[in-house]
Amino acid sequence: MNDMAMPPVEDMLSFGPFRLLPAQKLLLEGERQLRLGSRAFDILGALACRAGEVLSKEELIAHAWPDTVVEESSLRVGIAALRRALGDGREGVRYIANIPGRGYCFVAPVVRSRPGAQRPARIAAGQAHNLPLRLTRMIGRAGTVESLALELPRHRFLSVVGPGGIGKTTVALALAEQRLASYPDGVRFVDLAMVSEPGRVPGALAAVLDVARAAADPMPGLLSHLRERRLLIVLDNCEHVVEAAATLAVRVLKAAAGVHVLATSREPLCAEGERVHRLASLPAPPESAGLTAAAAMGFPAVQLFVERAVASLDSFELRDGDACLAAELCRRLDGLPLAIELAAARVGFFGIRELVARLDDRFRLLSSGRRTVLPRHQTLRALLDWSYELLSDGERVTLRRLSAFRGSFTLESAGAVAGDEQFGAPEIFDALEALVAKSLVVVDARERGTRYRLLDTTRGYAIEKLLQTRESATVFARHARHLCDLLEAAELEAPTWVFSRADSSYGRLVDEVRAALDWAFSPGGDPALGVTLTTASVTLAHRLSLFDEFRVRAGRALAHLATLQQPPALAEIRLNVVLGAFVGQSVGAVEMSDGAFRRARELAQHSGEARHRIEALYGDWVCAFGHADYPRALRLGGEFGEAARAVGDELGMEVADRMLAQSHHYLGDHARARALAESVLRHPAGRLRSGGNRLPSLDCRVSMRIVLARILWLEGRPEQAMRLACEALDHALADVAFGVCQAIALAAFPIAMWTGDEVQARSLLRILGEYARSNALDYWGCWARHFEGLFPGAEPDAAPADDKQSDLMATLGSARAGPRQLARVAQAQVGWCAPEILRVHGENLLAGGAPDREAEEFFQRSLQCAREQGALSWELRSATSLARLWQRQGREAQARDLLAAVRGRFSEGFATADLRMADRLLAANQGAEGRSAIGAHPVRRVG
Repeated sequence: MNDMAMPPVEDMLSFGPFRLLPAQKLLLEGERQLRLGSRAFDILGALACRAGEVLSKEELIAHAWPDTVVEESSLRVGIAALRRALGDGREGVRYIANIPGRGYCFVAPVVRSRPGAQRPARIAAGQAHNLPLRLTRMIGRAGTVESLALELPRHRFLSVVGPGGIGKTTVALALAEQRLASYPDGVRFVDLAMVSEPGRVPGALAAVLDVARAAADPMPGLLSHLRERRLLIVLDNCEHVVEAAATLAVRVLKAAAGVHVLATSREPLCAEGERVHRLASLPAPPESAGLTAAAAMGFPAVQLFVERAVASLDSFELRDGDACLAAELCRRLDGLPLAIELAAARVGFFGIRELVARLDDRFRLLSSGRRTVLPRHQTLRALLDWSYELLSDGERVTLRRLSAFRGSFTLESAGAVAGDEQFGAPEIFDALEALVAKSLVVVDARERGTRYRLLDTTRGYAIEKLLQTRESATVFARHARHLCDLLEAAELEAPTWVFSRADSSYGRLVDEVRAALDWAFSPGGDPALGVTLTTASVTLAHRLSLFDEFRVRAGRALAHLATLQQPPALAEIRLNVVLGAFVGQSVGAVEMSDGAFRRARELAQHSGEARHRIEALYGDWVCAFGHADYPRALRLGGEFGEAARAVGDELGMEVADRMLAQSHHYLGDHARARALAESVLRHPAGRLRSGGNRLPSLDCRVSMRIVLARILWLEGRPEQAMRLACEALDHALADVAFGVCQAIALAAFPIAMWTGDEVQARSLLRILGEYARSNALDYWGCWARHFEGLFPGAEPDAAPADDKQSDLMATLGSARAGPRQLARVAQAQVGWCAPEILRVHGENLLAGGAPDREAEEFFQRSLQCAREQGALSWELRSATSLARLWQRQGREAQARDLLAAVRGRFSEGFATADLRMADRLLAANQGAEGRSAIGAHPVRRVG
């Protein structure tokens, strides 16, 4: 043995939780016997005997295969098996190290001792069994095995149930091994996979027990043999002979009180006394952009993938950069151990990134497994073929049709899509119940009721089967029409629907809609149905902020409509309005957005129908408001309200009030805007979610609070303003990302800046940037970048995205109140910020050396404009600028009287920047020394 002497017979080697008795070929973990192949055991003995030494590959091969010539790959397989058995690498514990170019070394501390003459009684008791040797380590099932070990003695009859490839046999073997000592007469494993006829099931058990079988009926001899024994019988792979296995188990359990039965099957045996455990998939990491390798390895699915990948490719190592890919692979394979093992075996050929990219063709990709396992476990397709062939005709039809669903579905949805004249709802429900029992459909019980889904792998197989039939187009069309019905219902039930989360009652529909639209506009699809579904899904897209995606889908639907001789006018108008609104969320797409709104207006004028005009007017208002053309927006809002009243559209009238509230506010008529906004909020909130007829609009609880928060600040109530802005943000956070961006950019952030709260402003800006980036909201991302330029040390961004942002930036200390803003004020295009634009221009004149009288003129105009609007906060700023100018000119009394009068009208916000500035100026007005110390209050940068 190449002078590698094994220790004396009586020596025991201990390392970590393990004890190795080389002479007895025994490896224990605690009191549990680990089973190794003879070659792996020889390798472990050699390494552990000479712990700390490097043994060459040649030495190890010569020791483990003394009379055989083998390749180095055989040694690598043996080393990999040892590492799996020992858990090498888990939680940083190492036993066997690969020394490049030299060999292998056992690196854990080893203690030699004398174990005594007797082996543990537990091990001795467990020798009477025929359990097959497990060559790989079980992963992620230890808790399940421990739990079932407590269940088995109490119930006597336990079935482990789950889909093919989920690891039922692995769990059953581990459980049987753990319970060996509890059965004096041992454990007997009966593999029913090769039993082709139900009548041969008793004979298979008799053969394993070595009981003489009568030609006609082996049962009497079996029962006589078992009656006085204490034995565990493992019936593996019962699904194709389930009735015969159930009958055998019940007869044995009734005849032999000391016998227990452990069965594995893809469906329960439905037998008397049976306790069923449904085996779950291995947990995989959720989606996470910052997932590390260490975090991913905390999930059993990834552990299994990595361990099997190392067995296939010794040099494989999961790095942080590949952790997300490994997690995605495990998720898309549904945490199914067999599928994960088959994928891991291909890592050496494809690499993990290419492997994930090819998962859509998984049945071809995962087509070569271990040749030594059952044929149906060698490939995914063979596994599912086996399950599919065991189904009844009705179950096959139902499974195929249910593959139209990409995600989960309700019982009612299953009936609507899978049912037809031949298979009505009752037949579909019966078949669905059978598919659940056979582990081909998964039950998902949620708050809103029970839902069902096909595992992704099962769905891929079933949809292949569906596409091979003549009914695929009919099924996909029923699926699309059913989605239209669900979306129609969602519009009516808007108050009870949650829109923001992808797993919500509304949000989970998005994947179904995507699949249905992809089919509808594909060759052989139904484009007309695609147009209907695109139109029906507008609110869905808007609520989930899917602007870029559904802009493309709306464009595709419009392209189809353009090919029709008489396209439905309402659908074309609505899609153009949606296209314009969604395009408006992108930077630099003004022309496309305007064109879509213009086309909607032309169609409405041509049709002459009031309903069409209402939808087109809404698009016109969105266009005008988006361009900061507030006079036109006000006019269009009035026309929209009149059109809605003419046809008795109550919801439309409420939406018109919302449009008018925003338009009046931006024009500077804050009193009228306040009355309208408060009126809107007094209505039940759920009735106001939609812009009317599925036109995209923000929840009024957000949009009207934005308006009111801004008005409160302008009226000199900054503390109330910030509280209301935070309420708007809270409502938006529970609703849509698009609303979060608006609540921050239009209210919460400006108010924080106006009050001088830099810490709050920076915090809000981070949220704005994150939401814009994570939801692909480029327009609001542009706002975030410009806001960042307001802080010290930041480089100001390029010109703002549009006039709405330019107007706002001029009030935030950006020194950008240029000719464009002055012209808009002069033309009455903007009112809400007119006082501040005039004031800032006056400060800029002073800074540029202009005569005092020119600056004073703008300060006076600013003061008058603020008073007319009732904008006390702007009035305070204007009075401060004018008082500073007068004080410099020696007109202290006038300065004091003006500023004190305005300052005295505030009842809150005394710690805000503007009020502190006014107080300092008033204090300095008391003496010449103070006056000389006062600096300017011009355009300021935060900090």
